[in-house]
Amino acid sequence: MITREQAFKIIGLFQTAYKESYRDSTPEEIEQKAAIYRDILQDYTFEQVQMGIRAYMSENHQYEPKPGQIIARIRGNIGNLDELAAEANHGNMGRKSAGQQC
Repeated sequence: MITREQAFKIIGLFQTAYKESYRDSTPEEIEQKAAIYRDILQDYTFEQVQMGIRAYMSENHQYEPKPGQIIARIRGNIGNLDELAAEANHGNMGRKSAGQQC
């Protein structure tokens, strides 16, 4: 599980590597972004997330990775976010059929 401090380390790395994206960001926006990354990446260790970020950054992208892109690299599904989306939709359908609303 990613801690709050680790989420801020991730965002700090992005601020360094993708300066232009953060030029006009407020501290509140950065805190919100860290919370989003922490929430979405909570099933992975910090080491796994770092590996996913390194894999993404080694591909020389212009923009920082979205959490799903990091997860794809952790899982070895580089560039195949459709499979992750299908898994997510399948999981949501299962919850709805169990009487829960999303």
